[in-house]
Amino acid sequence: MTSVNTRVSTSSDDEEIEVPKGFFFNIEALNECVPDLEDSEDQFAIVPVPRHAYDSARKNLALQTMLESGSHPRDDREATNLEAQYEWKILVPSAEDVEGIKCILKANLLTRKEATALLMVDFWCVTIVPSTARYNEGETNFGSAFTKVVQTAASGLDEGSPEAEYIRFMDDPGDLTGIVTKKLRDYVASINKKLQSPQAPAWVEKYLKVAESKRRMFRPPPRSGRPSNPLAEFEMALPYARKMEDDLDPWEMTADGGAAQVPTSKAIWHPSAFLVVRMSICFFLLRTRFHS
Repeated sequence: MTSVNTRVSTSSDDEEIEVPKGFFFNIEALNECVPDLEDSEDQFAIVPVPRHAYDSARKNLALQTMLESGSHPRDDREATNLEAQYEWKILVPSAEDVEGIKCILKANLLTRKEATALLMVDFWCVTIVPSTARYNEGETNFGSAFTKVVQTAASGLDEGSPEAEYIRFMDDPGDLTGIVTKKLRDYVASINKKLQSPQAPAWVEKYLKVAESKRRMFRPPPRSGRPSNPLAEFEMALPYARKMEDDLDPWEMTADGGAAQVPTSKAIWHPSAFLVVRMSICFFLLRTRFHS
């Protein structure tokens, strides 16, 4: 099963470029956890990116599609001095992620609120799992046990950590649909404000760095020496940001719609694209350790 899909801008003209759905959050997976959210989906639309802002950021990062990338820059063979046939050639969640959420909820591995909390944060501490969990006739305490170990971990971390964000979400007594709607509305409004401001070129460049970080976790630059995902089969499927250092700490989205670098020691995988598959793998691995 693959949790990776490549998408490009759905439409573009001389003035504006639409960002592919799924880049900023996984609305399809959230709809499985919060069915009433579908009625609010239109209010989560991201405004198009000004073309001048995109072109400026693309040139600053030297986004190029490569015919071949070698162990040294002199060995590189450029296919085109563009990101791809279309703009915003990025990795976004795929249909398998939604199926993973359905299986997790059907198996009662997580409650809707627990699954939603994971989807609402950049959550790479999935390796923090309870050592044991009970399973009996379709009922399990894995979700509550998971939340407990995350809460313990969060006590020693700063308030901006994914663990702390997860616990704050779980502690919110409000209606689930209302909580998610407000958080997404505020998040989208902040992104749209940035994209419509005079600083739009700088923000687009940061968002393109997030996109490049996702690509590098899937298919690192050859000179990095890091292995690629087995699904990264075709060199020209994804572009490279050639002016973004190979050893640069990865970038992530922040809760306020911004973008920031993450210390490499904390970055395991990019959760917005791969969270559900990781949780599914955890489920199958943990099944053998459940106690009835």
